[in-house]
Order: sequence, then C-alpha cells, then structure tokens
Amino acid sequence: MIPIVDTHQHLWDLNRFDLPWTRADPAYVPLARSFLVDDYAKATLGTGIERSVYMEVDAAVEQQATEAHHVLDLCRRADTPLAGAVLPGHPGTPGFRELVARFKDDPFAKGVRQVLGSRSITER
Repeated sequence: MIPIVDTHQHLWDLNRFDLPWTRADPAYVPLARSFLVDDYAKATLGTGIERSVYMEVDAAVEQQATEAHHVLDLCRRADTPLAGAVLPGHPGTPGFRELVARFKDDPFAKGVRQVLGSRSITER
C-alpha cells in the first residue's frame, strides 16, 4: 500500500476547547463531541494513512494560542501521526501579528487559516 499523508485533519477536545460552531446550527450537533488522536487512529486504520497535517478547528478566538501550543505539542509526540499543523489566526484582528510571531520558527507550524464565513467569527 502506498503511504498516504492526510493533509486536512481535525482533532478537538471539548474538555479543553470551546468550539462555538458546534452549537451554531443543528446540523453540527453530531460533531459536538471530542475527536481525539485515538479516534483518528481508529477511523483511519487500514487506509494507508501514515502521517497527517492538523487543520485548525475554529476554536474561540481567546483560545487560539492555546490551541496552537496544544497541537504543536501533539506534533512533537512520537505516538501521533501529526507531521505538521495549520494554526488558527484571523488576519486583521488585534494580536494576529503577535500570535503568528510566536510560532514562526516552529518546524511543525505549516501555515495559518481563518474559517471564512464561520458563524463563530461573525458573532465575535
């Protein structure tokens, strides 16, 4: 089997992070539970996925730095498939430059993403 890199993988721990979008629309209710590394491992077992790139999960703005630290710590662990992370950030908002500067030299930080049109963004 050819080794696969999943380039858009989400993980979230609702005991650790607030994801306002999980409450914004009844369609998202099934997603209002934690999805952890073990859940990902079970879901991808036998698929050939060997590595993955974490994609930010649109956590509450005040938790962006915490989310980034958390996922970069996961990337450093040998027991996860995480090869890198696209971190949360909202360009043009106060503190964005400082947030990005904190992680610019981290080898696992691969980019920054803002979910456009997200209710959690427009309600902030």
